[in-house]
Amino acid sequence: MSTKSGPRAQLHVYDTPADLASSVASLLLRLSSAHTALRPLVIALSGGSLPAVVGAGLRALPVADLRKHVPRWRFIFADERCVPHAHEDSNYRACREALLDYLAQHAGLDLTTQVVPIREDLVGDSRAAAKAYAETLGSQAVDVALLGMGPDGHTCSLFPNHALLSVRDMLVAGLDDSPKPPPSRITLTLPALHAAQAVVYIATGASKQPALKAVLEADKAVAQDPASAKGVLPSALARPVGEGKELHWFVDSAAVATVPAEVRAEVEVAPAKL
Repeated sequence: MSTKSGPRAQLHVYDTPADLASSVASLLLRLSSAHTALRPLVIALSGGSLPAVVGAGLRALPVADLRKHVPRWRFIFADERCVPHAHEDSNYRACREALLDYLAQHAGLDLTTQVVPIREDLVGDSRAAAKAYAETLGSQAVDVALLGMGPDGHTCSLFPNHALLSVRDMLVAGLDDSPKPPPSRITLTLPALHAAQAVVYIATGASKQPALKAVLEADKAVAQDPASAKGVLPSALARPVGEGKELHWFVDSAAVATVPAEVRAEVEVAPAKL
């Protein structure tokens, strides 16, 4: 495998939200067990419906298992809206409510040292906020990125045809022209996601059908050289690059309904293979 290439997608299809959430949590523990570095496992979280899915999966795990793993985790945000932490649009708030507060109460998560939110004093300047966020992250690469996908194929705050898709010299970037409100945000860039050890997508519902079909149809070609791929959706581009890495798609039956059978057969794996 070329150092410019990346793994093929592994597609996991579920009929129930509970089974999907449970499998995501099981994969996270498996990736955590494989993390042997002395530094924490860096997990990037997105917003939207993802926090509730991840939270449901983690809450279903035995607390004893969580207590073995959570103290070694560090949570960052794959993207964040430039709003105060308590704002209804804040991904930090959504993740606190769905999973982080639970982990703090039951599994020893330190919300002060193990969670990295956007600086509230910089939410009025997306570029400054992005620069400060990158400085806080330092040289630690993302180990596991837990991402969602919009119906338009965007992920993080990387939108189709947006200039940030061409950024190669920053790991975190700011934008003030998001097609979705609020317009000001910070986001991990493609180079940051290419460096991840594992990228895990969660996509559910019929509204995701066109984008999921496009992403999986492009998967084989994009995997050959993700950094140079053109004309494909951000969710196809935001993937690991390099040997020994993993790309997972956790979807429900509704989202995958229009994916051609031959494409699905190439990438679908049995849940037991997690």
